[in-house]
Amino acid sequence: MCALPIDLFIRQEARAGRLKLGCVFPFATSYRYDQPTSMAGRPSDNASHSKRAIELLRYSFFVDRDFTHTADIVAALRARRDPHQEIIEAVLGFMTSDQFTMF
Repeated sequence: MCALPIDLFIRQEARAGRLKLGCVFPFATSYRYDQPTSMAGRPSDNASHSKRAIELLRYSFFVDRDFTHTADIVAALRARRDPHQEIIEAVLGFMTSDQFTMF
C-alpha cells in the first residue's frame, strides 16, 4: 500500500512515465473552503492566509459556491491595499469581464 497522499502518488507515477495526465479546471472534486484540510502530513506554517486565498479562488469556480459566506475572507485579503495592487486588480477584473476584447 502506498503511504503518499493520492495527489502526490499520481504526480510520482506521471513523472516516472507510468501514467499520462490531463488537466481539468475547475477541479473535478468537491471542496469546502470553510473546513480545514483532512490530509495527513500537511505541515502547519505561516502561509495560512495565502493558502486561504488560493482555497477561496478554487472554491469560486464550483457550481454550488455561496458567495454570501466568503465576504469575511475577501475583506481580510483587501485589508492592506496599495496603488499598484489596485491597478492590478482593476486590469485583471476588466480582462475577465465581457467588456474586454482580445487584440
